[in-house]
Amino acid sequence: MPALLVVLSMLTAALAGPVYATPVDSSDRWRLAKPDKEQIDGKALNALFADLVTDPHKDLKGIVILRHGKLVAEAYFNGDDANTLHDIRSAAKSITAALMGIAIDRGIIKSVDDSIADYLPGLPRDGKETITIHNLLNMRSGLDADDGDPAQGMKRAWTILRTG
Repeated sequence: MPALLVVLSMLTAALAGPVYATPVDSSDRWRLAKPDKEQIDGKALNALFADLVTDPHKDLKGIVILRHGKLVAEAYFNGDDANTLHDIRSAAKSITAALMGIAIDRGIIKSVDDSIADYLPGLPRDGKETITIHNLLNMRSGLDADDGDPAQGMKRAWTILRTG
């Protein structure tokens, strides 16, 4: 049986019901298919989505289900929809690490032990040059952080990239 890809985005949210509708065809999205046409029980999906509304944690943001390369269902919860942006912070580490591996394999990056200053021209020599790619991949840059401030991660990354 071909694998069913279920993408769960688990982030903190406010209380609200699911937003579920048959996916709408759009040029920037996957091809669409009804669940039953792809051997997925549509009634069971609706029951699942209805059950998830009662999740006491209220941190589920959305579910997107692909089957055979086609979008068969999606549901959004706790006030979110397909256009809601999220501060995913370390959830992107796996993707970043994979891309770093590709960059090293292609010779674009020499090593994770390299200083970030090797790849960020104009980086001030105020101690940031001691930060390695390895440090960043492990989220151990040595920079001050406040995990309680959801905007800080994005602001800090933008500031470092913009100003060096």
